[in-house]
Amino acid sequence: IPLVQFLLNHWGWRDALLVLAVINGLVCAVAYFGFIRPEKDAIHFSHADIGHVLTTDKQEVRAAFQKPVFWLLMLALTAYAGAFTAFTFHMYPLLLEGGLTTSNVVWAIATIGPAQVGGRILISIFGSGTSMRRIGVFVVAVFPLVFIVLAIQPSSMWVIVAVCIAY
Repeated sequence: IPLVQFLLNHWGWRDALLVLAVINGLVCAVAYFGFIRPEKDAIHFSHADIGHVLTTDKQEVRAAFQKPVFWLLMLALTAYAGAFTAFTFHMYPLLLEGGLTTSNVVWAIATIGPAQVGGRILISIFGSGTSMRRIGVFVVAVFPLVFIVLAIQPSSMWVIVAVCIAY
């Protein structure tokens, strides 16, 4: 958050987003070229009616590409991740433009991390008998509600904090 504020103060929000995009691209490139090793593909052993079949990671991925459910799931997860990421990077300037002070914005956004940890703890305690599908439906249903509440532009700091916790 301090880096974002520094970039906003000195370059404006558009250039700040470009700088953050370059940082993200560099981190991903270093991670990809530094850690991905195709020569270390694991060999998978699977039982089939016709006997034992050995496949590599590359063959498993190729098989997944042939299934329509893979592409639908990829599309849904990409859209969700895109919305989540876009909102995360735009939340700071949006809340500032909504009239909150810098310290209130930082305080509200700082509740997100502990809220995620708290949510995971609650799921592990109370959701152990609940299917991941049901938990996922609940989480995905709450996500648009966050945007609806923020579109109304509430002036209460506590409403903003509650929205950040739900986010």
